[in-house]
Amino acid sequence: MIHPTIVLWSAIAISLVLGVVLTGWVRRYALARSIIDVPNHRSSHTVATPRGGGMAIVLCYVAGIVALWVLGLLPLHIAMALLGAVAIALVGWRDDHGELSPLVRLIVQLAASVWAVAWLHGFPVISLGHSTAHVGLWGSALAVLALVWLTNLYNFMDGIDGIAGSEAVLVGSAIAVILWRAGAPGLAIASAVLAAAALGFLFWNWPPARIFMGDVGSGTVGFAFGTIALSAQRTAAVPALILLLPLGVFIGDATFTVVRRALRRERLYAAHRSHIYQQLVQLGWEHERVTTAVSVLTLGVSALAGIALLYPALAAASILGAIVLLVASGWVLVRVASRGVVTDERPMEARVARSDARHVSANMMNSSQNETFSATETAAPTPDGVPVSAPPDDDGGDLTVMMRRQA
Repeated sequence: MIHPTIVLWSAIAISLVLGVVLTGWVRRYALARSIIDVPNHRSSHTVATPRGGGMAIVLCYVAGIVALWVLGLLPLHIAMALLGAVAIALVGWRDDHGELSPLVRLIVQLAASVWAVAWLHGFPVISLGHSTAHVGLWGSALAVLALVWLTNLYNFMDGIDGIAGSEAVLVGSAIAVILWRAGAPGLAIASAVLAAAALGFLFWNWPPARIFMGDVGSGTVGFAFGTIALSAQRTAAVPALILLLPLGVFIGDATFTVVRRALRRERLYAAHRSHIYQQLVQLGWEHERVTTAVSVLTLGVSALAGIALLYPALAAASILGAIVLLVASGWVLVRVASRGVVTDERPMEARVARSDARHVSANMMNSSQNETFSATETAAPTPDGVPVSAPPDDDGGDLTVMMRRQA
């Protein structure tokens, strides 16, 4: 059998290259078929941009899982659980092509989650390292709901350039390092493949984005992190709750927003722009600034998660530190947003104009791509400066099972 270290670095290199190449292919496909997100009054972007680039991440991830099973680095039941992501990807890909029934999406998400938990033989015990709780069938039910929530919350958070791709790179890398040190090379490589493919995708998605991840990518990445964490608890005695700490920024923002909207008796299925990261963009923070801030927080929480798992004596303090970091950062950002402190003093028109100029400038190097499209509804410029038309996309919905995301 090939040594796991060789497999690891080979998988990272191949996934990185394929991530770049396949995203470019998907972009051409999306442009040719007018699979475009056209800005509307709720959008955080100002230029019509193709979507569905996350398919590149999906293809690398699925191929990686199959290869790891063939090489004997993943047992069949783990590989089958992880491959539940295929159903999430297919329904997301279909949704990226056109509006899909919310009920259909929810049914598929539930089915994929039940599939994964069943292959992992359920979760009668919830573990936090030295502490465990025997919960019987309730543990399996909670695991299913957690997977559905992770699938959707990652979709909620994919609303500005680079944010979901960067999070996939950082969280995937953190989980890979932790699992490698914990003696679970197969799952570590699966997570590393996800991170490397996301890095390749980020080449096209970093502000100003030339393609969006789409539902096919965001939902699949969230589901993948959830199933990897659950699988790790089953095979490597690594608590899933601790392993998901690096995803704390996304979990915190999405959960806080849902709870706040519920307390205000707002319609949870209505489109909105009330996530913390979206409010910062509205206040004048450019996309790369918000994405960078989220990435810094993710690195801090990831470091604390690593300490919790590698040094059990410091686990409680590390977990508490991660919670304090997230709560304190969230409180500060919420205060900034609620006070309406605009950090960019330029008028909105100037900021939009600058954003449009940056999109056009960044894509002038790609002038060899001169795709043209037929107009069917409201025309808007693409990142290549070519007018296109596509149905306006709902964005910022707080229940992906109810509304589409905008980016």
